[in-house]
Amino acid sequence: MRILIADDNDINRDFLKAALGDPGIEIQEAVNGRQALDHFLKQPFDLVLMDIRMPEMDGIEATKAIREAESRAGRDSGAKIIGLTADLQLSTTTNLQQQGFDNCLAKPVSRDTVRQLLAGDGTLQPKEAPSDATPVMDREAALAAAGGNVELLDRLMGMLQQELTRFLPEIRQAIASNDLETARAPVHKLRGSAGYTGCLELKETAAKLELALTRGNPGEITPALDELARAAENVRQL
Repeated sequence: MRILIADDNDINRDFLKAALGDPGIEIQEAVNGRQALDHFLKQPFDLVLMDIRMPEMDGIEATKAIREAESRAGRDSGAKIIGLTADLQLSTTTNLQQQGFDNCLAKPVSRDTVRQLLAGDGTLQPKEAPSDATPVMDREAALAAAGGNVELLDRLMGMLQQELTRFLPEIRQAIASNDLETARAPVHKLRGSAGYTGCLELKETAAKLELALTRGNPGEITPALDELARAAENVRQL
């Protein structure tokens, strides 16, 4: 079986590779939609895990291009394309299916969910993590999602710490320059990384800041940035 993982976030790709890491499975990686399309045109894949938001060409554009290439060739490759996104509602899923996706799942995707995909279960439904309480980290849930792989979770946590060190100054500088679109990209990445590591407070505050940046209201952006910074500091102290 050949699987293509298309995601610009290193943590997301590492998690998915570990979850899919069985003998007989060949995994190819892409860091943006254009690279995913190039890989697909060169060789067939049985399953494509396609992040929706990526640089250069996003997941929707890449999937449409893949399906158009199949149509021009007059054949169906049989590839199942699963969209992955941190912003998921049933209406969004329906729209993505119209764009050529077979299904769409909310990040973080658990190891069990990935296994279901490999088993050919096409009835998966998107689910968001419970949000009744917002602890700094739900390690038990994160470990369960990683299939009990402590080494994997610890490695992903180390990568998240590195992202915080790199991304927070970038976010602050972009906001100070009123370059809100540039600020959104690292915030979105932090949101995804926080989901895969069980850092629920960081995920929630990143989502709030991402929404504030989308709206462009300075009165929302400043407090949301402060909340993200506090959540980041809490993660650093874990």
